Amino acid sequence: MLHKIASGMIETKHIVTPIRAFCNRSRFYCANVENIDLEKKHVLIRSSSTPTDESKTDLKMNTKSLPYDYVVIALGSETKFFGLG
Repeated sequence: MLHKIASGMIETKHIVTPIRAFCNRSRFYCANVENIDLEKKHVLIRSSSTPTDESKTDLKMNTKSLPYDYVVIALGSETKFFGLG
């Protein structure tokens, strides 16, 4: 399919599904996993929020403990379009 995207026969948005749309009955958190407590079944996540002070340079780090029934550990990826698209 890469050659079809490169030649303009098909758009990238037609073959890429956002995870929020794909897993519409789930909550999606974009954060770093700090700790997984297997006994208590909790995952501690840390995410950054928008700057809170006047200087707009410091990011406030938010931590949250999430309970789970099942946890899936999967590797992520980052798409590089090399300035195209």
